[in-house]
Amino acid sequence: MWRWLTAAALLCVAIGLLLWTIRSREPPDDEYRHALKLLRDGEFDRASEAAAAAERHSKSTDWQSRFQLLHAEALLESGKGDVAMSLLDSMPASNSVEQNVRQRMLRSRGLIGKANLSAAQDLLNEAKNIALQQNRLDLEADVELLLGQTFGRQRRLNEAESSVQIARSYAKVSGDRFRQAAALNSLGMVQMLRAHCDEAIPLFEEAQNLYREVGANHWVAAARNNIGLCYSQLGDVENSLIYTQAALTLSRPSALKANALGETGTVLLADDPAKASNWYRQARDMARQFGALPDAARWSGNLASALAAIHDWDGAESALQEAKRLGAEPPPLCSSTSTPHRSRSDVAGRRKLARCMKPHWPHRPRIPRWRGRRTQV
Repeated sequence: MWRWLTAAALLCVAIGLLLWTIRSREPPDDEYRHALKLLRDGEFDRASEAAAAAERHSKSTDWQSRFQLLHAEALLESGKGDVAMSLLDSMPASNSVEQNVRQRMLRSRGLIGKANLSAAQDLLNEAKNIALQQNRLDLEADVELLLGQTFGRQRRLNEAESSVQIARSYAKVSGDRFRQAAALNSLGMVQMLRAHCDEAIPLFEEAQNLYREVGANHWVAAARNNIGLCYSQLGDVENSLIYTQAALTLSRPSALKANALGETGTVLLADDPAKASNWYRQARDMARQFGALPDAARWSGNLASALAAIHDWDGAESALQEAKRLGAEPPPLCSSTSTPHRSRSDVAGRRKLARCMKPHWPHRPRIPRWRGRRTQV
């Protein structure tokens, strides 16, 4: 008798725990918002884990697809591009407009990271046509932002601005402040590439404020870093350091933080190349860790400039060769037919290496120096 009563009591407890677990589990939309918030805060590993866990216990194929796409995006952001592509490959075919558009967008981001811009644009144009046919302005806004990024990298700035303005208009119609901020940030990048930093700074500041309103701290850091870069190009070292250090404080390890580290080195390069070289090393290593190889190549090239400035010729040549291995275009004087000599005692070779460095890194437009007021971030 007592056995039966004990078994019945245990069964009741088990059923109660099961019902409590089911009741306490968040609805899928809440779980999605939670994982998305982690992603926008730069918590890429936690976002990846949250999306994967939600996908495992989801009963809806639509929600499973959405969580898988979010999981893949978090993997991309954390520098695990190959794993992200494998996850996308494993997804079953679907008639879902969102899945078909976002899969192409995520694949294009992987291609952009490898500097394969032409193939990325082909995928994005496919995604754009699908979104247009279904009148999904939210998806088209994201596609246009990525297209603008690829055009910007190709210095096709009028096309970049046109794509970003379209994205901004769609974001305004839907009232999506995150996408509005992303569009403003991209417009600021276009103006910066045009060497119009005085026009870019207000755009970055507006983007920063919108990102802060929606709690996207990772992107607040991105906007701050861009403002710091603008001040650097304008010759305002004090404000540049204020913003780049603010970006470093707010950002977690990521490709974005690698850029903030590198831009800090660029600000210091003219006055203290030895200190700049330490920042460039950190930037190169972190960019490489997160799979941002074009950025890693750029910071390795800048490191070569800094080391040449302090007459560390062997170190400069080593950094230059690494930049070339990572994908940077070698300067004409450093081509395979005219590689500087390795020997420290070879004065001609050392001079040749010094000439090799200075004209080519860092890549910056010529902008008149300007001294603004000290800014509080």
